[in-house]
Amino acid sequence: MRNVFTNRGLVEVFNKQSQSHGETSGGQMYFQYSRIYSYGSHYLLGEIIKGGAVVINDYYYSQTTRRHREYLWGATSGRVRFNSTSVSAPETLFKLTELWRKATKARTRGEFYRDQMRGLLSDYFSFLTYTKTKTAARKNKAHREILKMKQNI
Repeated sequence: MRNVFTNRGLVEVFNKQSQSHGETSGGQMYFQYSRIYSYGSHYLLGEIIKGGAVVINDYYYSQTTRRHREYLWGATSGRVRFNSTSVSAPETLFKLTELWRKATKARTRGEFYRDQMRGLLSDYFSFLTYTKTKTAARKNKAHREILKMKQNI
């Protein structure tokens, strides 16, 4: 069984979950079981969650981590995929607030930012449906704020 791969090869093996671990020759990316990392355990690139969907980190620190994310996104095209900002109520609220601020200040691109907000909301509620956590989310303060913001978009 091979344990050292190219970047593309690594994300393919990770997606198939045909082995428990693997890494690239330079160690830039590696995976252990259902988690894949870029440049160390401090940057979780993606995780396969219950039901087989994958949550992919959409914060990137460099062009290289961005490229790693693109490889992972491509390799997991057969799975349900979620961006990390759409799986957490606090992160979703933060991003919505940021987009709302931009939309209200924009002279010509306000609708562009509102469309991004609608997409983020759609992803967030899709994740809640997928994980069957809609009821539990109601107890979360950030979730309640998201529901209020949704009314104004």
